[in-house]
Amino acid sequence: MCARAATRRRGECPWIRNLIPTVLFPLLSVGCGGDSADPVSSQGPVARIDTVEGVLRQTWPESPFDELPWTLDTVLVLGGFVNEGTGIAFDEVGNGGIAGDATGRLYLLDGAGKRILAFDPSGSPSGIRGREGGGPGEFNTPSGLGLGPADTLWVVDRGNRRITLFPPEPDSEPDEIALSDASSGLAGKLAVEGDGVVGVAMVFSFQPGEEVVAPPRTLLRIRRDGTIADTLWSAPPPPFDRIELTAGNQLAVMLVQRSFSPGFYWERFSDGSFAVAQEADYEIRILNSDGTERLRIRREPAARETTEADRERAREDAREQAEESSSPFVRQSIDERIEKMTFAERIPRITGLAIDGSDRLWVGVAGQKPGETMRIDVFAADGAPVGEIREGALLPTHFFGRSRAALLDRDELDVQRVVVLELRELPEG
Repeated sequence: MCARAATRRRGECPWIRNLIPTVLFPLLSVGCGGDSADPVSSQGPVARIDTVEGVLRQTWPESPFDELPWTLDTVLVLGGFVNEGTGIAFDEVGNGGIAGDATGRLYLLDGAGKRILAFDPSGSPSGIRGREGGGPGEFNTPSGLGLGPADTLWVVDRGNRRITLFPPEPDSEPDEIALSDASSGLAGKLAVEGDGVVGVAMVFSFQPGEEVVAPPRTLLRIRRDGTIADTLWSAPPPPFDRIELTAGNQLAVMLVQRSFSPGFYWERFSDGSFAVAQEADYEIRILNSDGTERLRIRREPAARETTEADRERAREDAREQAEESSSPFVRQSIDERIEKMTFAERIPRITGLAIDGSDRLWVGVAGQKPGETMRIDVFAADGAPVGEIREGALLPTHFFGRSRAALLDRDELDVQRVVVLELRELPEG
């Protein structure tokens, strides 16, 4: 892939983002049951197929799929240090804080500014919605963004325990959906379905001295009245360690997620079905719209064991972030945390999922460095492999429009930016 975005992947310490008292978070030969080993095909890798309780399982070998001669070419860069003087600076835009429509307009949920920034297809600012507060159209802790019917913007606000709906007309009054206690932990990206939404909820609190039991991460369908219509999927909670940190006269008791713990990734296809990944191994479940599993995609090899070199690299990344902080409390807290860091036993193979404008599933695959995408595997919605992207692989954060994608990034001065890319599917040869 010739990705012309001038981006760089900074070493990240996922546990730093969790230093808070409250944690939020087919082209196949189908077997008739049991394992079946297909002969090696001159047409490329062939999956081992078995069916368990009605779920088709395909396991692909490590041998390469066809390489895709596609490019992701940079068309716009929003934010970043060089653009701070233009009035479009933003920060704390999360993976679930990007939405785009069919015409190429892009919307960013600026967590630091507690607002939505809109950009037209040329990258020019085209409006701001929301501000800090608790009144209509205001945000306390905006944590997820989705685009609904008629280009209505849906914003989940954990602090105000509601979802705010902004009509496309700037002067129109926003509407609200009050979240119930059970759905108040909703955060991250939203998939809007008619007059309801789908999203992930995981929230809990704890007091010093009490036993902490983290709840599962649940993919929920929420009705228009804010109640839960259905639990589509439930993933195990990530492992947490209870940590006490001191700096000066301040004591912080918190739960910190173990480094290298598998993420929980989900994406929605246009027909309402879902792809979810939650394991250290390469394993993706394709769910029907009602949450029942219909297909499982696996690829060898299994996740590798965590090494001491991996652990030391994570500690070094943490030290670099401590040095960049201007807060003595933050620096001391990070120094203490480095001494108490714990690690998952295996390095996850999947770094993320995305679905493009042609309803194809993109799977980021880790390289030697944990969390860094080395390769992208592309599958059709039915699980058939389309091919893989190797050189310069960049997994977009969000696809929108017909062929555009947005990539969350930080520049050399650690200022957040969004790189807008155009997917060009070049002919082979």
